[in-house]
Amino acid sequence: MIVMQRCWYLTVRDCGPAGFLAEANYTDTTNDQTLMLEIERRTLLIKRAVLEVHRGQPGAPASATLSSLEGVTAHFGCGQQLRQALADNPDLLDMAAQAVSAVIQAEAFFYQERGFASEVIYDDYWDEVYKNTCVYYSNLDRVEQRFNEYIKEQRRGLNLFHRYLLTAVEETAGESLNIRGHLMDSYHEMALTLKLNPAYQVSEASATMLRCPAPVCREALTMVDTIKGTPLTTANRKRYNSTLGGASGCTHIGHLVLEAAHALEIFNRTKDD
Repeated sequence: MIVMQRCWYLTVRDCGPAGFLAEANYTDTTNDQTLMLEIERRTLLIKRAVLEVHRGQPGAPASATLSSLEGVTAHFGCGQQLRQALADNPDLLDMAAQAVSAVIQAEAFFYQERGFASEVIYDDYWDEVYKNTCVYYSNLDRVEQRFNEYIKEQRRGLNLFHRYLLTAVEETAGESLNIRGHLMDSYHEMALTLKLNPAYQVSEASATMLRCPAPVCREALTMVDTIKGTPLTTANRKRYNSTLGGASGCTHIGHLVLEAAHALEIFNRTKDD
């Protein structure tokens, strides 16, 4: 029986001369809120940040401007600024990080405005930035189709990028749990299944990829076995990033496992309330 769900919808929209609008829409069984970032076109500076709380936080204003995020560049290297701006609210920090990640993913559709003269030069930039960070970027000599070729058939208007993340916690017999995670976005589609024993250790783990940039990406699926026998907890964030998302892994699989850990912690917190 499904006892708790957690869902993200991330999107980046082209607003013309006004810039871009990045949204992180988050919903779980007890909470519902949206973070909107208005972003300058050329610099990717956050001009305005607004949080809307729809459900689950009694006493919170329905809408609030987050001036602490203004002036942050929504791109690589802004993590410390985000942490300084939102240190007292880890959930909101997560939302901001998700929104920035979506902007980075969307850049493939406005790379020329960012100073890259061609798709090939932009791909070369990514190859260097992400070198050896996942199985794809560790095996570029085996990748037959470059990323710009992989996405060339996509037609983008106002919506430059979107991503769905869904995690569901399921109670089973014997006080064990199953957690299922799904990621679908403009470039990927994958699913994760974890079985936990009563001590919340991973007893079984499996994953699949329905869409990915190259066949070599699927080799990362074998790395899921490395978390078997370990507790599922957000305290293992670095392990998920380095092992599941390391040179032989996939950052998105690591992301799904971390989402599963968040879902477990929210489920336990609400169960105890």
